[in-house]
Amino acid sequence: MPSLSRESWRDWSGKVRRAEFSGAEAYGVGILVFGISCVWAERALLPLVRALPLRLFFLILLPVGIWLAFLILYYLVSLVIALCRRLGLYAALTNNPCQHVAIMSLTTLSACSFCATSAPG
Repeated sequence: MPSLSRESWRDWSGKVRRAEFSGAEAYGVGILVFGISCVWAERALLPLVRALPLRLFFLILLPVGIWLAFLILYYLVSLVIALCRRLGLYAALTNNPCQHVAIMSLTTLSACSFCATSAPG
């Protein structure tokens, strides 16, 4: 089954091209989301740690903590999707659309809060 983007490309130009950089694009966006999450968590939690050695230890453990938080978030989203499937509210074959909405919404909210707290004035 061809993807929607290839089908729309076929309709517009008559020939189909394969996405050559979709893997790199996905990894790039994933790293961007992970980076935004790490910066947001660092700005929110680092003021709570005073001593310099503890700050360094915290900064080393922060990416692992963010990774674990994303694993827990994906698990919770999958539980909500399973509940929606049982209730007949969600019929898609994969969890990707709901996971995408959940992760992008949280990333957008954290980026907006980052911008709001770092804005002058």
